[in-house]
Amino acid sequence: MGEYQVLMTEKAETDMENIYNYIALEDLAPEAAMAQYDRIASQILTLSDMPARIRVMDAEPEHTLKVRKLSVDEYYILFQIRGNQVIILRVMHCRQDIEGKLFE
Repeated sequence: MGEYQVLMTEKAETDMENIYNYIALEDLAPEAAMAQYDRIASQILTLSDMPARIRVMDAEPEHTLKVRKLSVDEYYILFQIRGNQVIILRVMHCRQDIEGKLFE
């Protein structure tokens, strides 16, 4: 069981920026925005060790694509394990449509 390299897609990076901006600008809470960003980022980093501890999603087509979902507060980190890499596909609010966001 080795260490995995964690990589983020451009969409996942944009998702993180959007989460920060929404909380900081819409809610007028920059400190809360940074705290939320840090909590999500911290959990993403934990995926470098034993990412398979997070089970594959049951829904299709996510199950067939072996997409996994890690919950952090009201957000989901969607990722795949590919060899010795963890690919962060999207970071999204729990009320968003997973399939719609994942494949847009």
